[in-house]
Amino acid sequence: MGRSTGTAPSLFLMSFWMRPDMLFGESAEAVGVDQAWSDLRHHLDWTKGEPTVVFLVAQSHDQVDDLRERTVLWCRRNRERWTLCESDAGSVDWLRRELPRSGVLWLDLWEEGCRVEVLHALNELRIRLSCSGGGCLVLCGPVPLLGESAYEAVDRYYEESTTILRELADLLGTPRAIEDLTGALFNRALTANRLGDSALAEQLEAEMSGLKATVADNQP
Repeated sequence: MGRSTGTAPSLFLMSFWMRPDMLFGESAEAVGVDQAWSDLRHHLDWTKGEPTVVFLVAQSHDQVDDLRERTVLWCRRNRERWTLCESDAGSVDWLRRELPRSGVLWLDLWEEGCRVEVLHALNELRIRLSCSGGGCLVLCGPVPLLGESAYEAVDRYYEESTTILRELADLLGTPRAIEDLTGALFNRALTANRLGDSALAEQLEAEMSGLKATVADNQP
């Protein structure tokens, strides 16, 4: 559902998360800059001191400058810590050291090369995001950020399920257990391809081929 204010041409997609340990499960809403700030300000007011996550996406980096400046001013007025973190080669290590972080942590995810790596790290750290002492984490980037976030969550689910199914296949060795593992590997390989991780996809596909060969060899 879209809303526009009629006062600003820039459109943003925003999604608010009250449970940072359960990322990537709600739809975003297209709004204008004034409505985007109104929504974000109300979220900050109502959840001050609580760990939350906000997804904010736009068509260009310049479009979010006004929102970022308003957020800085909100932090000053409310005596909340403000932190700006731009995604680069060292951002993942920084997040592992610093999370959870109080106040508002604004994480710019405009660099395509680092974005998926950062999302993967945040998914691994999602329990820490919900710990007391954490504040609002704003994930800001281009429109593909939402889709990549969703695929990252799916990949994490398939990674966990694949680990369990691999252990069951090794333990039981039954055709059904191997079939279940093959299906999980296929789904994760598909997600890896969509995330641009071709090396992982090839590794998973090779494992699938090995399982299929094992099943064929054991057939009477």
